[in-house]
Amino acid sequence: MEKDKDKDKEKNIIENKVALLPKLYRVWKTLMKMIEDRKYKYIENDPSLTYKKWKEIYERNPIAGICHYIPIPKNSEDVKRLNPQDAKRLYFEYLENSKIGAKEIEYCISRMRDALADSGIIIISGVLTSQGKQKIAEVDNIIQLQCFNISELMVNITEHSYVPKHELLSEEEKNMLLKRYKIKENQLPKILTTDPIAKYFGLRKGNVVKII
Repeated sequence: MEKDKDKDKEKNIIENKVALLPKLYRVWKTLMKMIEDRKYKYIENDPSLTYKKWKEIYERNPIAGICHYIPIPKNSEDVKRLNPQDAKRLYFEYLENSKIGAKEIEYCISRMRDALADSGIIIISGVLTSQGKQKIAEVDNIIQLQCFNISELMVNITEHSYVPKHELLSEEEKNMLLKRYKIKENQLPKILTTDPIAKYFGLRKGNVVKII
């Protein structure tokens, strides 16, 4: 009797995971675009992968990876001297746990440090506990670690017809903007870090986005 119950439980878990895969594919598509919009480059997978191909890859290696960002110089000769070790790194991972607490966040922080990543994205299908939120807040002045529920990434908000196009400016582009209009940074319109667009771009204090 107990064995039958265990088998039924295992069957339900497998069925739930299978049912979740199409949702995770949509999340992955949004994540790939988010990474691109943040000016990172992820070379492991092709963002145009079909669901069938993505499913084959996901079953071997669940959503996890490191993205690299190297500012490309305008001088083509300088491109040859780019050092991958100078790249900024973005860590991302999907956690299946029903509850994400301090222990799980510490695991992600450890993985980020091992990868020398200064930013991280955690995708969850469960609940981020108050202890988990506290752990993220504790390291906020050192690294940027964001947590998204899969429901937030099922649809890419930047592709909504009522949302204007936003473009993250580089430090050089921001300085050119301030110089052009002869203004200071604190004179620019403000956007809260809790704004969905700000969260999508991973905006920090001092970042500037251009609305087109």
